[in-house]
Amino acid sequence: MSKNNNQGQGAQTILHGSNTLAAVIALAAGIEVQLGAVVARSHKESGLSAEDWNKLEDAKRDELLEATITTMKAEAEAKIAADAEKQAQAGKKVKARVLVAFGDYQPNEVVKVTPAELKQYADSLDATPAAVSYAESLAKGDNGEEAIEA
Repeated sequence: MSKNNNQGQGAQTILHGSNTLAAVIALAAGIEVQLGAVVARSHKESGLSAEDWNKLEDAKRDELLEATITTMKAEAEAKIAADAEKQAQAGKKVKARVLVAFGDYQPNEVVKVTPAELKQYADSLDATPAAVSYAESLAKGDNGEEAIEA
């Protein structure tokens, strides 16, 4: 015989989530969030009661969840960019994607540069996490192994 874990705490209403969204959502490179966290935040931001939230049509609830995911993705990218900026200001080298060939570097190479170099070659380098991640993915083969140069 099992006991109700909510005894003495007041019953909590379970919020409906989504049947179309994944259980884990990638917000940015290396940052993931559980769908439950998105549901909780979206519900809170909606201002609806749990009962009204659960009465929403699935499409409307998914629309609210997608809006929250978009906001969370922007926040995650901003956090990554701020962290990269802090590293750059600390004088540490940061990864950057080569956009245009210069010196010994070819497009889509990933290089480590100082903040001064990043500023000096701003037209040729992109240090955003998405750009670096893209260039790194190009260097990998389909099975995640390093691509073999011919």
